[in-house]
Amino acid sequence: MGGKPVKSQKLKIISEIDPIYDSKDWRLKKLRACAYIRVSTDSHDQENSLKNQRAHYEKFIAQFPNWEYVGIFADEGISGTSVRNRTGFRQMVEACKDGKIDLIVVKEVSRFARNVIDCLNTVQELLTLDPPVGIYFENNNLNTLDAGNKMFLTMFAMFAELESELKSKSVLFGLKEMYEGERYICPAMNLLGYDKDGKYGLKIEPEGAKTVRLIYDLFLSGYSEKEIASLLTELA
Repeated sequence: MGGKPVKSQKLKIISEIDPIYDSKDWRLKKLRACAYIRVSTDSHDQENSLKNQRAHYEKFIAQFPNWEYVGIFADEGISGTSVRNRTGFRQMVEACKDGKIDLIVVKEVSRFARNVIDCLNTVQELLTLDPPVGIYFENNNLNTLDAGNKMFLTMFAMFAELESELKSKSVLFGLKEMYEGERYICPAMNLLGYDKDGKYGLKIEPEGAKTVRLIYDLFLSGYSEKEIASLLTELA
């Protein structure tokens, strides 16, 4: 068949990832690395966990001679279901936007976010920066700068959100069972007007109960919280 000869053309391959990451040995690259850690409660055990995680990631980042340690961002006593109240998380993202960070190291996807939309949106936001900022999830062995990991990231994010929902339902069910069985959770070690009675019970403590009744009487009489606090301080 006749026709004009087709000229050979060279295809130009454009990488979506900055050249500094364009290698399987990304750990050997020169990177400014930080870590993000989060514990969901502010109990003593979690406080120890926070300290242990800080020490772990300081050591983890230091093992790579070409990495520059730029700090640790942390949120303590904060749920991972939303980024709204996570000050440390938001400060970290802003530092990335300011061009101060190349890589974020996190224990696992569930520590980064327990909400699929927040997780994927933040990852995408960081990838669109120039240069892109990657996240390495240690326990998941997943780097967001590897395009092949997108499906796995989505899967892990879904598992993290599902786990959070199941825990919430479990806690609510447990509380319902306790209340129906007339068992109570004391919100503090020293609850004014009450003493603990066994593992779950509460009993009225007479002297403290007088103060509780006084507080209610003053409030119903129109005193503000500040005025009540001042009066109690004077009476103490």
